[in-house]
Amino acid sequence: MPGIESQQPYDLMQERFPGATADSAGATVVFVAPHGQKVTASDNRQAIVETVEALGGGSQVAGVADAFTSGAVSKDGSTAYASVTYKVASDAVTDASRSAMEQAAEQAREAGLTVDLGGSAMEADDGLSGVAEIVASRWRRSSC
Repeated sequence: MPGIESQQPYDLMQERFPGATADSAGATVVFVAPHGQKVTASDNRQAIVETVEALGGGSQVAGVADAFTSGAVSKDGSTAYASVTYKVASDAVTDASRSAMEQAAEQAREAGLTVDLGGSAMEADDGLSGVAEIVASRWRRSSC
């Protein structure tokens, strides 16, 4: 219902990430500078900016919140993260989209940064939805 308090987050999401929905997949890309360096150093910053640009190019991507413009840099400058929002739910994120994210991360790794990816967009849909189901499935396969 328009005007209610709980509507505000959805409106903000639509404003910043057109095409995204409340159940849209998301990913977080964490960048860590080499020991003794900062992510804000020119070479590291450039690698992160290029990676964020590559992340935003996917057909399923609604938008990417850049670490430098969104204030997602640690106080000591060693770590930053970018948030990726998708137009689709996590079970609809394609292997091609996940692969494109990995390739974008590899650019930053080649520049010397440590990069980790996480979030619902990175979870392959194998039909299992809970820890108990996964354990049971693996147990059934190993006991056959």
